[in-house]
Amino acid sequence: MKIIHGTTEIQFDFPTALTLGKFDGLHCGHQKLIRTLREQKSFRQKLVVFTFDMPPAMRLERQVLPVLTTVEEKRRLMEAMGVDILIEYPFTEEVRQMSAEDFVRKILVGQLRMERMAVGPDCGFGYQRSGNVELLERLSHELKFQLSVVEKEITRKDNRVISSSRVKEELTRGDIEEANRLLGYLYSVSGHRINERGDMITSDLSKVGESWVIRQSETEYKLVLPEGNYFSKVWIGEKCFKSITKILQISEGKGQLLTELREPILAENHSFTPEISLIAQNK
Repeated sequence: MKIIHGTTEIQFDFPTALTLGKFDGLHCGHQKLIRTLREQKSFRQKLVVFTFDMPPAMRLERQVLPVLTTVEEKRRLMEAMGVDILIEYPFTEEVRQMSAEDFVRKILVGQLRMERMAVGPDCGFGYQRSGNVELLERLSHELKFQLSVVEKEITRKDNRVISSSRVKEELTRGDIEEANRLLGYLYSVSGHRINERGDMITSDLSKVGESWVIRQSETEYKLVLPEGNYFSKVWIGEKCFKSITKILQISEGKGQLLTELREPILAENHSFTPEISLIAQNK
C-alpha cells in the first residue's frame, strides 16, 4: 500500500475508486464500505482511501480527542483490507474554507481522478460539513463518476448502527467483548515498559473527561477501558503471551495499566514494543 502524507501536491495519472472519512477504529461498518468499493472497482482503478492527517475537530478546537486507532494502526489495518493508496491530506486553512462542491471538483476529481465513489448515507465533507449524498448524486452526473451509497452496518444484538461513537461507548462502559464484536478484531494498545524479569508490563494513563487514555504519540491519545481487570494477550512480533491486564487509578487524573504475564518474556525481546490485545473483562 502506498501512503501519501503531508502534501497537497498530488496529481494522479490513473483512475481511482475512492472513499473518504475519519475511519477512527476501522470498525465493521468501515470495513463494509471499503469491501464494497473493492468489489465494485474496475481492474484499471486504484482503491484510494482519503482522510486528513489530523481530525479537523482536533486542529480547530486544539484539544485532546481520544482515538480508537492510531495513525500506524490505521495504516496497518487498511493495508490488510486491500487498500492501494492511503491519502493523509493536510487540513490546511485553504482546505478548511473550501466548499464541498469545490472539494469534489478540484481535489477528488481534479487531482485524484476519481471515477467511482462509495460513501455512507450520512457522509459529510467540505466547509462546515455541508457536502452530502444529494450533492454527490448531482455532481456524479455532471462529472461522470459512479456513486454507491452503502447502508450502515447494523448489530444483530440490538439493531443499532455500528459507529466509532458506539465503539467508544462500549469501551467507556468496560464492555470490551461487545467493542471487539463491533470492530471485528481485538482492541489493542501499545507503548509500554517491561520490567527486568519480563513478567510485568506497565503504562501511564491520564484522564480526559471521564475516560482513561494512553499517550501513543505526540498528538495521539488512545481510549482505554475503565478501572478493572481484563483478560488479555501480549504480542511480541508473532509470539503471543496470555496475561491479565489491570487498569488502576493511582491519583487524581492519573492511572496505570499493569499487565501480568503467565510466562516471562525473554530478555532479548525486551527491546521490542509489546502490543496488548484486550479480550474480556475478568468479573
